Amino acid sequence: MDSSLPTRSNPFLIVSSTSLVRWSTRRKLLCSKALWGFLSLAYLSFGPFINAPVVAQIVPDSAQSVTINFDNLATNTIVTNQYEQVKFSGTNFSGGQGGPQGNDVWTQSNFGFGGSSPNAIFSTYNPSFTNNGYARGHGSLFLDFTVPVNNLSFSLLNVRHLNLVVWVYVNRFFYGYYSIDINGNGSPYRFSDLAGIQNITGIQINPTNWDPIYSYVPLYYDDFTFTPDFDIRMTNARVNGVLNGTTQNALVGADIALNASVIPSARSGGAYSWTFTGSPTIVSGTATSSSVTIRANDVGTLTAKVTYTLNGFTATGAVTINAVLPSLTSFTAQQGSDLVAPPGQCRSDNFWWYKMGCVLNGQIGMNFSSSVHAPTFISDPSQSGVKYVQAVSAFRKKNRVGLRCDTRRSSESDVASGWQLDTEDPYVFLPEFPVHRFSEGNDLTMLTVDNPANAVTFILPKEFIDVLYIDDRFEMYVVYFTGSNPAAPVFQRPVGKLAWNWGGLVVLDWNGQDSIHHLRYSNASPGQRTGTAASSMVTMQGNVHNNVDVPCPGGPPLTDNNIDSSRIFVKYHYIDFLGRDPAGDQTHQADPVGWNFWTSTISQCVFDLNCIHSQRIGTGRAFFYSGEFIGTDPDMANPPGSPGFNPAIYNRRFVYWCYKKYLLREPDLEGWNFWTDSLNSDGNYSHIIDAFQLSGQYRDRPFF
Repeated sequence: MDSSLPTRSNPFLIVSSTSLVRWSTRRKLLCSKALWGFLSLAYLSFGPFINAPVVAQIVPDSAQSVTINFDNLATNTIVTNQYEQVKFSGTNFSGGQGGPQGNDVWTQSNFGFGGSSPNAIFSTYNPSFTNNGYARGHGSLFLDFTVPVNNLSFSLLNVRHLNLVVWVYVNRFFYGYYSIDINGNGSPYRFSDLAGIQNITGIQINPTNWDPIYSYVPLYYDDFTFTPDFDIRMTNARVNGVLNGTTQNALVGADIALNASVIPSARSGGAYSWTFTGSPTIVSGTATSSSVTIRANDVGTLTAKVTYTLNGFTATGAVTINAVLPSLTSFTAQQGSDLVAPPGQCRSDNFWWYKMGCVLNGQIGMNFSSSVHAPTFISDPSQSGVKYVQAVSAFRKKNRVGLRCDTRRSSESDVASGWQLDTEDPYVFLPEFPVHRFSEGNDLTMLTVDNPANAVTFILPKEFIDVLYIDDRFEMYVVYFTGSNPAAPVFQRPVGKLAWNWGGLVVLDWNGQDSIHHLRYSNASPGQRTGTAASSMVTMQGNVHNNVDVPCPGGPPLTDNNIDSSRIFVKYHYIDFLGRDPAGDQTHQADPVGWNFWTSTISQCVFDLNCIHSQRIGTGRAFFYSGEFIGTDPDMANPPGSPGFNPAIYNRRFVYWCYKKYLLREPDLEGWNFWTDSLNSDGNYSHIIDAFQLSGQYRDRPFF
C-alpha cells in the first residue's frame, strides 16, 4: 500500500459521507424498490439478509496483514480467484437498477493515477478502451473473503465526482452500508472507513464516477489491505494467559508443553507449522501438530514460533524461552571430629573402627545442607530436580596381609588421577535424605550426611590392620537433573560443589597396659565447610564401592600369604614356640595383651618395609629368649650374653629349633651342619632367623 495516498483529510478532496447504517435501523431505506434487485443479488452471493449479531472483537496480535496489488498479474487479465484469500467478481449497478449483468473484473495499467505500479483493477463489461466510460469502469465490485477479515482498506484511483456506496457483510450476514461523496481532481483516495469493522466476509462497491467534461469516467481500485479475523494463541498450563510475544524461563532438559489454538474456533481447519531456534528436541507431537512438547538441550535462548495457515491467510505466534539452570543459594557442611572407636561404642558390632563422628553418641560426621532456587518457569516441574553426587579420590594405605592400598591414584599426591563415584548416584545416605523435585516448589533445600569409616579389626586375624593411613578427598556436588530416574537422567549438570577431606594415621600403639589402635593425627580439623557454584564434575573411574586392594603406588606387589600379616605372624610364633594360641584354645586362656604387644612392636615401623623386616626378625629372637620357650629345653637356657653361654651347645641347638619351629620338621644333617657352621663363624642369629622366616618351606605352611 502506498502510504502517501490521501485520505478524507486530503485538502484536494471534498468528501461527504453518511455513517455506516445498520440493517435493523434503515430497513425502509434499504428495501426500497430501487434496491431490491441488488438485495436479491446479495442474497445469492453472500447469504440471507438477517440481523446477525456482531462477533466480539478479537484484537489480533499474530495475524499477518495481506496486501493485494495485482502487480503479479498481466495487464488485461480477468481477476477472479487468483488470490486464495479473496475472490473478485463484478456486476453492473445502473441507475438504481441492479442485477447480475456478467461483469468482469480486469487488470489495467493505473495510468499514473497512484497506487502501486503497474496494475490496478476495474469492473466493467469489456476491458477495451471506449468512450463509454460508464461501461468501462462503473460495474459493481464484489469481494468475497475466504476468511473473515479486519482492518480493511483500499485505494480508489482516478477519483472525480464520486458517489460510492459500500455494502458490508459480517460473518456472511448483511451488516450495513457506507455511502460517501468525493469531489476530486483525479487524485487517489485511500478508503479506510471500514477499518473498524470486524469479521468482514464480503463487500460490494457501487461507484458512480463522472467528470463534467468527459461524463462518466472509469474508477480504478488498488492495494486492498486487510488482516484475517483470527489469531493463533500459544499457551502453557503453567502460565495464565497467552505466551505470544513473551519471554519465559524453562529448566534445561525438562518438557516444555506448547499448545497452539486458533481464535475463534470457527477458523479451525488450517495447517500448523512449528519452527525453532536454539535446536531444542521435539519430545512429542510434530512440527505440523497443534501442540508440541520440546526440551532445551542446554543453557541458552531459544524461540518457538507457530504459524497457522488458513485459505492463504497466516497468523503467527512466538515465544522466547530462556533455558536456565537453578542457581545455588547456599551450600554448607559441618565436619565432625575423627576418632578410633572400640567395639560397641559407635556401632553395634565387635570391631574397632577409625571413623568420623559417632552417631550413637550424638557426634556428627559430615552434615550437608544446600539450597537452590529456580525462577518461574514453564517446563514440567515434576521432571526436574536436584540430587547429591559425591566423588572421592580415595587413598587408604594399610598393613594387613603385607602392604596394600585401596586407591586408583597413580601416586599418593596425584589426587586428580583417583576420582571415583562414592557408592551410588544419586548419593542417598539414608532414606530420610531423598532427592528433591521442583514440583515441591521453586526453592529447594536438601540435606544429607556422610560418616566415613574404616574397620581396623574384623572377624579373622588376617583382616587385622595394624597400621592405617587415609587421605580421602571428596567433592560433594549439588546436581540438577531431569527425567523420571535420577540415576539415569535425561540431562544433568552440577550447580554447586563442596570440597572436603578426611583421614589420618592410625597405629596399633602400646599405651602402657595394652596395645590399642590409636589415632596419631588427623588430616582435617572439625568445623564448617562452604561450597561454591560449579558447572562441571571431575571425571570418575568406576565406583569406589567396588574397589579391591591394589599394590600401593611405588610399593611391592600384593601378597596373599597370610604369614605376611603381622597379626598372623605373631599368632604362629605363639603357637610354634609356646605351644598355645594367643586367641585361646581348649587348654589355654587367651592372651590378647601379649598378642597386641608383639604385634605393636612391628606396627611401630608404620610403612617402613625395612623396619618391618627387622622387627619380624626381632620378634622371632624374642620368642627364642622367652622363659616359656627356654623352659622346654635346658640347652637354650644360656643365650648369647649370659654367663653360662656355650656356643658349641647353644648354636647347634638354636639351628635345631629353627627347623622344628619354623619348618615343623627334624633337621636334615646337611642343612643342620650348614647353618650351624654359619652361625659359629659370625654369631649372627638374626641372619639365621631371617633365612628360616623367608624360606619357602616356612612360607608355604598353611597359616590361618
